[in-house]
Order: sequence, then C-alpha cells, then structure tokens
Amino acid sequence: MQKILMAKAVALWLIDNTKLTFQQISEFCRMHELQIEALANGEGNIASMDPVMLGDLTKEEIIRCEGDPSAVLMLNRKVGTCQKKRKAYVSLAKRKEIRNGVLWLARFYPDLKDTDIVKFLPTTKSTVHAIRSGMYWDIKSLTPKNPVLIGLCTQESLEQLIALSEERSPSYHKNSK
Repeated sequence: MQKILMAKAVALWLIDNTKLTFQQISEFCRMHELQIEALANGEGNIASMDPVMLGDLTKEEIIRCEGDPSAVLMLNRKVGTCQKKRKAYVSLAKRKEIRNGVLWLARFYPDLKDTDIVKFLPTTKSTVHAIRSGMYWDIKSLTPKNPVLIGLCTQESLEQLIALSEERSPSYHKNSK
C-alpha cells in the first residue's frame, strides 16, 4: 500500500477543511490519533497541504467519508502510476560503447525505428540517425558490438526488441499469411 507524502500537512488540512473524524484522518495519514489531536490543538509549526491538489484524494471521496464516520478514506493513486521508469545509469567507461551498440542494432535490424533504439539504449535520435546514415562524425572508429555483450542491456530485453523488429518486417507479414 502506498504512503501519502507530507502526512502531517495533509492531516492538518483535513482537520481544518473537512468534517472527517480523527480516526478517519489518522488511518488515512498513517498517524496515531493522539498525533492528530495534537495537530488539531495547534501543536507544531506546520503548513497545511491540500490532498486533492496533491492527487492523494478526490472531493467525492472526502464527501463520501464525511457522510459515513465508519468509512475509510481510499488513496486516489494506483500502485506504480506515480513513478516514471528511469533509465539506468551508464558508467563513463561504457558510454563510448553505446554508439557501437547503436551501429550493431542499425546494421543487423534495419527495420527498427530510430525511436525504438532511443528507448532501448541511452542515446539520442540524432545520434542514431547519424550512425544509420553514415554521417556520424566519428563513424570510422565505430565497430558493431552486441549491446548484451557490452553490458548495456539484458538478453531478454534485446529479444523483445528483435521480436518488435520482426513484426514490422515485410517478409514476416508475407510468411504469416
């Protein structure tokens, strides 16, 4: 279950702006009821924060729980939707190898789009286009290397990318009919 951000600030806002019980607020903010009472009595120097603005709650959820004191507030967000997938850090030693991996992909899987390669390897679309067209400034020093062997990706992720390439290939569509 996800935790809310700035629980005390959200609890203070709920105390000041809703008719929710201390128990409902303490369950939602994952705080003890005595902490909620202390916030209601003005202890602590905390600014309140609107949970609707943060996306933690909806107005409808607050209204539903105000009408039923035994109801429990439900967090608005779903697990996994709040964080964007981050690209993995590539060490300085491997950054020069990225271009070799791009050359390998472009040479052996020409049906891959530039955007697919950019999503797969930490590089830019202009670099992929320049390598593919042979206009890259340092093209003579590049040698095609498998990204798995270089350590830029896993074999499973490369196989998924290759499957995508095969689906787009014209010969794949001819054989599948």
